[in-house]
Amino acid sequence: MGLVSRQPEQHSNHHLLRGIPVKLKTEAYKIDIEAATFYIKVVSAEHGTRYNFDKHRDVEEIIPRVWISTDPEFKGDVEKGHAKIRGRKYSTEYTYKRLPDDRGEVDLHGVVMKWTTDSRTWNGGRRNDKGQQLDYETKAHGTLSGWEVDALNAFEAEYPGWKTESIRRLFEYERNRHDEKAKALLREVAQEQIEAAKWEARLSELGS
Repeated sequence: MGLVSRQPEQHSNHHLLRGIPVKLKTEAYKIDIEAATFYIKVVSAEHGTRYNFDKHRDVEEIIPRVWISTDPEFKGDVEKGHAKIRGRKYSTEYTYKRLPDDRGEVDLHGVVMKWTTDSRTWNGGRRNDKGQQLDYETKAHGTLSGWEVDALNAFEAEYPGWKTESIRRLFEYERNRHDEKAKALLREVAQEQIEAAKWEARLSELGS
């Protein structure tokens, strides 16, 4: 069973997840399992819809997410953090979604998964010590995948409130996005009112 460091590691936010605006935490949790050390950041939840067959309509869906890496700087550098398999160094970096307990996905072996990689983001994946991507069929790829899930389960057991944090980040992002949009519209309205007043003044001059 994995052991979890209770003190978060301090790091800077060096980039955003590609294609999805994500507010990253400045702290990464250090997760020690028997096989390797991983670092996890809570990121904003995924917001979307899915079809509900019982209700016969689309329903809102919010999926909490985390970012996991063997590199404490989340750059895939095997010299700064790695997992060893048969003496060789490997790095891994993925965004994972935590699926609801009542609808986990089934893997190729028929096992229900509560953790699944986020296909809409790209964080580097699983790489060898030369920086090369691992083929899906390789044993190292499967081993790293299993260790990632072990680390995620250990993290969730130690920090059960992380899902609320992920959802809060989504809500904060959406609130700020709509707030900025509203402010931009108000600025546009104010500018249009200024332009309208100019033309009103010219009408007044014309009629005098």
